[in-house]
Amino acid sequence: MRKTITGLIMDYFRRYDCQDLYIGPVLDRATKEYFKIYHSKPYDSLKAVNALVEQGKLTMIKEGVYRYDPAVNKPSDE
Repeated sequence: MRKTITGLIMDYFRRYDCQDLYIGPVLDRATKEYFKIYHSKPYDSLKAVNALVEQGKLTMIKEGVYRYDPAVNKPSDE
């Protein structure tokens, strides 16, 4: 099964659910994993985070800080 950058970002947030996380380290980790798998960088990982917020899968706490809470956020389809 092909892993997308969105899936890698959600995997990271699921590991640390109910915690406020700065997006920089999350994107760094997801980009490294994506590069290991496909040997190229993802196109626009910040756009993927914004899409997850719009879909209700992540909550934006303040600028640059996000949270995944399984009780509040919709379950991911990935």
